[in-house]
Amino acid sequence: MSALAIPELERMMLGGCQVPGCKHEHKKQDKLYFRQRCHPGAGLEVFYQSGSGSVTVACRGCGLTVAVIAVALV
Repeated sequence: MSALAIPELERMMLGGCQVPGCKHEHKKQDKLYFRQRCHPGAGLEVFYQSGSGSVTVACRGCGLTVAVIAVALV
């Protein structure tokens, strides 16, 4: 899995909600939410490993990586 950067995140927002069963009643697409499909309701863990240059979002139930997001060096 390659790291997501701002352009990829913006494209994902334009694509709309991808949650199975969602009725798409939330029309405003100015936020992007990450949800795991493997264990709905288990929650997510977000962590950064020093020197990696990215943040990993993983399922709290099984540890499956949901997304890797590149972080900007300031």
